[in-house]
Amino acid sequence: MQFFLYVNKLFRKSIVINFFSLCFLLVIFQEVHAAPQRVISTSPAITEILFALGAGDRVVGVTDYCSFPKKACLLPTIGGPLNPSTETWIALKPD
Repeated sequence: MQFFLYVNKLFRKSIVINFFSLCFLLVIFQEVHAAPQRVISTSPAITEILFALGAGDRVVGVTDYCSFPKKACLLPTIGGPLNPSTETWIALKPD
């Protein structure tokens, strides 16, 4: 009887180990996509952070409330954060 309990316990351990091994392999071999090249900012704070990180050249659209940095004022606006224009959003073709 103890032998069967040992085999059952061993079987459960092997299933758990195989499951985690499979998950690990799926993460390792997952396809890596390139970083987005065209970004729309939906908040003035996000716009400032993107420009501060040096990703301002990737920003293609901002909200009506974005006023800093000055380069952001020259970009097309998508409306407000709560009521963005879907037509403008689609026309800008973000990644």
